[in-house]
Amino acid sequence: MMKAASAPGLQRVFFYGLFMDPALLHGMGARATVIGPAELSGYALRIGDRATLVRSDGASAYGQLMDLSDGDVERLYAAPGLSDYVPERVRVRLLKDRSLDEALSYHLPVAKLETTTNATYARQLADVARSSGFPDDYCRYIEQLADG
Repeated sequence: MMKAASAPGLQRVFFYGLFMDPALLHGMGARATVIGPAELSGYALRIGDRATLVRSDGASAYGQLMDLSDGDVERLYAAPGLSDYVPERVRVRLLKDRSLDEALSYHLPVAKLETTTNATYARQLADVARSSGFPDDYCRYIEQLADG
């Protein structure tokens, strides 16, 4: 079963990096309505300076599904270091009831991927992932990225 789309003026977004933290978004002046944790199949998490997702058969990435105003989404991705991210329409599965939903997910183009991992970012992301209730193996994967 596919969930209904967001209301006019709102974007449904799948966040998989630190933007999963509603308190962080609030501190940036963005108002988010949390729909819940979700899984995106066919993508793997990569961390350079920040997080991104890359297509990967058999992999899954986890994140938070949220509704934000069009303006908030535009402001978030106009920030330095984020303006290279491009939106992609994806289909995610909510963890709470296994229903499907469509959302935008912002990804860094493969040509712009960094080869080094920002360990501080990865540690912060591991904490957010654990507090979001993501699977243990996924959280351990992020922690391993932080440890190099």
